[in-house]
Amino acid sequence: MKKRIVGMLLVLLMVMSLAPMSALADKSDTDIAYAVEGGNIYFDKAIGTITDCDYRVTEAIIPAEIEGVAVTSIGDYSFYGCDSLTSVTIPASVTSIGNFAFRYCTSVPSIDVPDSVTSIGDGVFDGCTSLASVTIPDGVTNIGWCAFSGTSIVSINIPDSVTSISDYAFDCCTSLASIEIPDSVTSIGVGAFNSCRSLMSIDVAEDNSNYSSKDGVLFNKDKTELIRYSERKTGTEYTVPDSVTSIGAYAFSGTSLVNINIPDSVTSIGAYAFSGTSLVNINIPDSVTNVYSDAFERCTSLTSINVSEGNSTYSSDGGVLFDKYKTEIIRYPVGKTNAKYAIPVGVTSIGDWAFSGCTSLASIEIPGRVMSIGDYAFSGCTSLTSVEIPDGITSIGDGVFSGCESLASVTISDSVTSIGDWAFSGCTSLASIEIPVGVTSIGWSAFGGCASLTSVTIPNSVTSIGDSAFSGCTSLASVTIPDGVTNIGDNAFLDCTSLERVTIVGATSIDESTFQSRKSLASMKITNSVTSIGNYAFSGCTNLKSVAMSGVSSIGEGAFSGCTSLASIEIPDGVTSIGAAAFEGSGLTSVTIPGSVTNIGEGAFNGCDSLADVYYSGSKEQWEQIRIQSNNDPLLNATIHFSESLPGDVTGDGEVNVMDLIRLKKCIADGSAAEMQNMDINGDGKVDVLDLIRLKKIIAGA
Repeated sequence: MKKRIVGMLLVLLMVMSLAPMSALADKSDTDIAYAVEGGNIYFDKAIGTITDCDYRVTEAIIPAEIEGVAVTSIGDYSFYGCDSLTSVTIPASVTSIGNFAFRYCTSVPSIDVPDSVTSIGDGVFDGCTSLASVTIPDGVTNIGWCAFSGTSIVSINIPDSVTSISDYAFDCCTSLASIEIPDSVTSIGVGAFNSCRSLMSIDVAEDNSNYSSKDGVLFNKDKTELIRYSERKTGTEYTVPDSVTSIGAYAFSGTSLVNINIPDSVTSIGAYAFSGTSLVNINIPDSVTNVYSDAFERCTSLTSINVSEGNSTYSSDGGVLFDKYKTEIIRYPVGKTNAKYAIPVGVTSIGDWAFSGCTSLASIEIPGRVMSIGDYAFSGCTSLTSVEIPDGITSIGDGVFSGCESLASVTISDSVTSIGDWAFSGCTSLASIEIPVGVTSIGWSAFGGCASLTSVTIPNSVTSIGDSAFSGCTSLASVTIPDGVTNIGDNAFLDCTSLERVTIVGATSIDESTFQSRKSLASMKITNSVTSIGNYAFSGCTNLKSVAMSGVSSIGEGAFSGCTSLASIEIPDGVTSIGAAAFEGSGLTSVTIPGSVTNIGEGAFNGCDSLADVYYSGSKEQWEQIRIQSNNDPLLNATIHFSESLPGDVTGDGEVNVMDLIRLKKCIADGSAAEMQNMDINGDGKVDVLDLIRLKKIIAGA
């Protein structure tokens, strides 16, 4: 069965929605500030583009010119997330509005786009939840991906200039009641009117050469494809016209239809075609040769999928959808109330989404002949308590058991070699898991949010731990990362608030934010295989008292910032650069810096107010060659102890003078001399008055 066609788009949407502002709108050297109500907007004079705004801006009246340069474009992400913005005026000089320009401007009620604009980019008004009115000017030819998604528009006029309406352009416009498509439109993307819960009709101009409508239902021109049935359209039963050969993606998604009659002419049923409907049962005629695996997703009332006996591609048994020869189970109806189900012994493959959302199933018996389990096959089976994965299965795909919140026991066969992205994400009852020898990779967020997980066994065969793999495992107390692992992904252990001990044996790098804010983490042992510690890798680990690392050559920005319990650390030989803010705000009282260091970044030791001693393995001359950037006063004010000190340099400042004499005399008097460096001046193995006499002679030049 084909995989869902929108998976990558949804991942992209998620990633983009989480992107920080600093990553979205970097100011150039030619940007200038222009004052508006509540703050500034920023204008790049070199290209005539508005590039950014202060998030407190409430009203932005954009002029046609700034400092004599015409404003011709509103750039990508320029007002992204400005949720205080209530009014914006766009001048007639503007010809284009960039991607995501006003995304998440949640307080803007209306926007007038001037006639000069010919291009509206992707996601321009996405998430503008207060936006009820917007005018699309006559010159616009394309309405971008998710351009109006999540807005509150009630109606919109699409001008005759528009030729293309992109994927998800009006997705989740829950107040949109009707829409008219002019004859100029030649392309309508997937899910363009998905989740428009108030939409009662879609009407197409009679002269349109590519599309048509009948009774408010959108078709292609010759009515061989049913593209979209309006969600709010009245009635509980609908008969698909005999001319239709294809039911498109999202065609009936979210409608209140209880019965849909499919004629013998239909050969294809698209992705999410019936998702979220009120269907109780569905009959698939013998003409159908292709059904997308997620076509019946979230059909919570669906109890039976029945296939005509004459169908050459599919079959059904007990209302469950299979391929013709029952070697693949394609879809178990979500509305079935059975607590147990035994997959027939002849099945060798469990399809994508096959049991997704089946909340009544507490037990599923998987026969030994099954060789593959598809993506999201058991996702959202909230009553499922245990599962045994049989021998022969080599991969646990993406999201297979995601959201199975009652799943407490999983037995993974030794044949499994990979665990996919989100495979067990949100399995909040899973207390322990043993990953078998042979698994080489653990995917992105594979165990994310497994809040009850207290222990995990990672075998030596694993070479890669993905981003956020164990993030949110709040009960995980300790973990050993074996010597086979060469990469630990970003945020791999983010929000593991109980994590106390981590031993890293074989990884070559610890990526960005891997252990960030692990307040319980007390000790970290890093073997010499690790050469790189990423930005903010241990930032905010306020209980971290001990770090042992021997092979590291690079320490990233903010790597140990905010580690307030870290009193001392020895930076290993080979490190050449200490990143900006690397130890900022930490509890360091002493630090050992190797002679290999040539650069100490801005604020690397800023806020280390207790730092008293710095032990440097090189000479004073070498120390003075290090590039120490700004905001490192605690480092510069500490006592620097040089390993290649001059004879008699008791204070370790690179000089021999009366200050060394005073220091030695005091240390002999209070009995602490034996613990100090460079005080056995005469080399007899003791520190006493004879060393004091010798030091006086050195100072006198004798």
